[in-house]
Amino acid sequence: MRVKAVLFDLGGTLIDATELYETFHRILQLKGIKRSSHDVEKAMREAESELKREFGDDVPKDTDYYVRWNLNVLHRLRIFDRDAELAEEIDKHWFDYMEIKPHTGLHNVLNRLADSGVKLGIITNGYESDLDKILPKLDLENFFDILVATDTIGKKKPDPEIFLYALRKLKVSPGEAVFVGDEYEIDYVGASKAGLIPFLFEVKGKRKEKTMPQGINVVHRLPELLSKIDL
Repeated sequence: MRVKAVLFDLGGTLIDATELYETFHRILQLKGIKRSSHDVEKAMREAESELKREFGDDVPKDTDYYVRWNLNVLHRLRIFDRDAELAEEIDKHWFDYMEIKPHTGLHNVLNRLADSGVKLGIITNGYESDLDKILPKLDLENFFDILVATDTIGKKKPDPEIFLYALRKLKVSPGEAVFVGDEYEIDYVGASKAGLIPFLFEVKGKRKEKTMPQGINVVHRLPELLSKIDL
């Protein structure tokens, strides 16, 4: 069956970015606040777990969510001086500090898919405001027919509804759509349960989240996708 739509995860798939804790650590260093990279990573994991206990799988839509998350991390690192101001500044300028770049061959792949008449989209567990900031920085804002963030409909991957919402907007059935993501449970399994054709983008050298089953669809470079789907 000819593929009519190809949807992508954003972070780790379309773009290569520094780890979140590395960015947070870098900001603290630039502010003259000395904490180890290990301590920052630990604080961020703990803050994420606490917020997950508070909200579960629901997606807060208020704009202060990231600020509260930053504040939680700062307090776990015992940073209290002008903490609220710092939490807001981190949120406002996060993508000025984070190093991001497109994965090799991305623009060529998107152009080839678009030239073949394939509809393109992004489904991310980030926020719409993240897309607004990231896509223009990498000249990606004009490629996509649909952009779905976690606050678009209040759902996040691996919930099948976030995939199906995008397909309804594109008027494409799940069996005619491919989804490419770099996380097995969130991206690959989530897309598969929604009926899409999943591909795992497995960057060589990147630490795997778990042992994956044999025989799954895998690409190690984005251009490989073009030879593995029916255009």
